[in-house]
Amino acid sequence: MIINPLILYAQNGCPGCAQAIPFWQRTNLPLIIIEINIDPFAAEGIKALHSSKQIMVPALVSPLTKEYVFGFNQLAYERIADAYRAAIRAVAPDHPAVKSNGAGAVASETPQQESAIE
Repeated sequence: MIINPLILYAQNGCPGCAQAIPFWQRTNLPLIIIEINIDPFAAEGIKALHSSKQIMVPALVSPLTKEYVFGFNQLAYERIADAYRAAIRAVAPDHPAVKSNGAGAVASETPQQESAIE
């Protein structure tokens, strides 16, 4: 089973992004961070996804739960993180993300930038 990484679209100077990035890095879950100020195609993609056609960041794409979360939403993030931990626990019980004690706090502080679990 392959668990696709979370994708977090962020922008420099964004207060919500300043909260979202460390939250996800602390989880040790598979994560790709895309900075939309560097990648104009990513910015257009985020604009197309949001109903207001505005660029809304942070924007989290969760392939596992098949959802998007716009803005920093800790409750939604924790729910998604729990779903990822459960899926990872089933295939890789020793993965650092499984050793998390909740709310984005983990035993290991090594961030996962770009990775997938197989």
